Amino acid sequence: MANSLKFDDHLSVIETSGARLHELALVAGAGAPVATCPDWNVQALMAHQAIVHRWANGIVRGERPGPVPDDVALRARADLADYYVEGYQDLVAALREAPHDLDVMVFLKDPPLPREFWARRQAHETTVHMVDARSATLRRPPDAGDVDIEPALAADGIDELLRGFLTRGRCELYGGRDETFVVVARDVGRRWVLHIGERLTVEEDGAVGNDAMP
Repeated sequence: MANSLKFDDHLSVIETSGARLHELALVAGAGAPVATCPDWNVQALMAHQAIVHRWANGIVRGERPGPVPDDVALRARADLADYYVEGYQDLVAALREAPHDLDVMVFLKDPPLPREFWARRQAHETTVHMVDARSATLRRPPDAGDVDIEPALAADGIDELLRGFLTRGRCELYGGRDETFVVVARDVGRRWVLHIGERLTVEEDGAVGNDAMP
């Protein structure tokens, strides 16, 4: 599964989404509820993302991977905002320094090379949680206009979800009858065909013009 964005593009997304999450968290306030994650407030959101960035950083730097630590203890840190910023900046530095033939653990179906895998995974991880932070400032789930995510990045995330996450094991969408349906990203001219059985398979049709979209 080749990435549809370049390595440097994904690094830029980690930086911009990471900084934006921080900015929005400060605007909302540590105790503000996160509308898209009802069990969290902003402090919990930042603690979660700080730990995930450090977990990914450790893997990229070749440390022995372990379980993601519990983030509950982090929520009480007075310096959590700074701790969070340090985490995503260190992750970007680790990815920039990593060799092209980096050999570390990855976990999705048919992944790209590990260096590209981790840049892509953390770009989307950080962007999704930036959207969560935006929901805390709005006190409601945001719409597309509230977050202004580039269409190419959104399509890249859809591709990772469909071909990387949903195809890893037994298909949770399977209800006993084989089915096929199509996911279309009209604004970037991409289309994925999903074959739902006991296992999900996904085929991308390739780039097609908007005139060909259903």
